Amino acid sequence: MSRQDHGLWVGRSYLHFLLPVPTLSAVEIDLLDRAIGAADGWTPAAVTDSGPVLSRAWETPAKAELRLAVLSWYPAFVTLGPPGRSGRAARSARERVAELVLSQGGFLVGDPELARVHERLADRWARAVALQREIDELEFALEQRQCVQCGSAAARRAAHCPTCRRRFTGAEDVASDDQHRGVEAALHDRVAQLTALARGEGIFAQWPAAAAGSRPGASADGGPGAGAGAGGAADAASAAPDRPVPRVVPHR
Repeated sequence: MSRQDHGLWVGRSYLHFLLPVPTLSAVEIDLLDRAIGAADGWTPAAVTDSGPVLSRAWETPAKAELRLAVLSWYPAFVTLGPPGRSGRAARSARERVAELVLSQGGFLVGDPELARVHERLADRWARAVALQREIDELEFALEQRQCVQCGSAAARRAAHCPTCRRRFTGAEDVASDDQHRGVEAALHDRVAQLTALARGEGIFAQWPAAAAGSRPGASADGGPGAGAGAGGAADAASAAPDRPVPRVVPHR
């Protein structure tokens, strides 16, 4: 049995979770396909060829169905469940996915926290886009220097201005190096911020954690909650591998 609350499906048939990645890529989809397909003959019913995954469906030869929907990015916030009644095959697949989520350093979100988490994620996408834009600009600036005489841009290690052909002085080289150290520090800061958004930092007090897995069911302010479909999955959790943040933020 399920109902719709704040535009999000809730109820015992649904599993809601966060993964410490910016979007669902082919890596995560392959893991989900393997976990769901480990029993009962589940196979993907709809396949996305490329780009970030927004939805996916699986079915069994007996016509059981599971559907996945991505609710938000940075980090990936996902819901999974059957479109109709939940049978044994769907419940078993959901439990395997819960174990997978925790093994990848993810977090199970209970129905009481669902709308609140969704609201907390609302502005993270815009922040990620803005940070990526700054990173692009800083990376470009890192490879440039400016001629103090004509104002033209030159390659960072150039000895002469490409426009006025003036040779850069030793003092200008020192000033340029100082400027680039500041750019490098700013770039490091922006990359760290984008990585933190992708990992899901700032949503839950205890997630993402350095330790293996995460305790399902804690609220966004650290209070108690109920993790959907967790079963004994927390015992099977292991530390999530470090993953690089994608170079280009995909357009929504």
